[in-house]
Amino acid sequence: MKKVFFSMTIACFAMIFNGAAQDTTHTLIKLIKPQTIGLYVAPEFSYGQLRGDMTSFGGASAMVVLNKKWAIGVTGQRSLDDAFVPKAVAPLAVQSMIMGGKIEFTPKPDALIHVSFPLMIGGGEASADSVRAEKGYDWNDTLGHDKGNHNGNGFLVVQPGIHLEANLLRYAKIYVGANYRLSVLTDNQTALLPANTMQGFSMSAGLKLGLFDYKLGRKKAALTQ
Repeated sequence: MKKVFFSMTIACFAMIFNGAAQDTTHTLIKLIKPQTIGLYVAPEFSYGQLRGDMTSFGGASAMVVLNKKWAIGVTGQRSLDDAFVPKAVAPLAVQSMIMGGKIEFTPKPDALIHVSFPLMIGGGEASADSVRAEKGYDWNDTLGHDKGNHNGNGFLVVQPGIHLEANLLRYAKIYVGANYRLSVLTDNQTALLPANTMQGFSMSAGLKLGLFDYKLGRKKAALTQ
């Protein structure tokens, strides 16, 4: 028994010293070291569902790009038609706004035509008001209530999508895409706007402007030459 214990002890010390002599630590999840980095902004127009009917949206994203394939950043959009009246709540008008984080994967960014897969997770608000309701705050009211007939709910929003992109220039890309938004109520103030108010299909088109492939090793390489 002592011989077995002694042999196991020697083996353990051998493994420890062998591991200490290695230059690289091997892990189950290997982090990818960025070789290139980029930054872009992307104004976007979309047409999709809000409270069951189709309307227009405008928005923009600001993204950091790693290795040309992965992008992470923030995004926001709002409905553009303040007089949009869905059948489900007529004669009231519905407006919405969304802000959140965004991640996007592009498998082959160097191809002239390629696809990307964006995913947005964030929070949204939708409100149902009289079409001619006066917006803004009454600063004489210490509670800060909205003027007019305002009914609004809050939502958790998740939106995956698929985009078809084209490289116009080194600093510009154009894209069209399809998305599907899922929504869950987080602040329920009115029955007019249920959990599926912000849920639905949308089509989008936009422009990406920025630097997508700045090489991080440029300065180091120049100094060694």
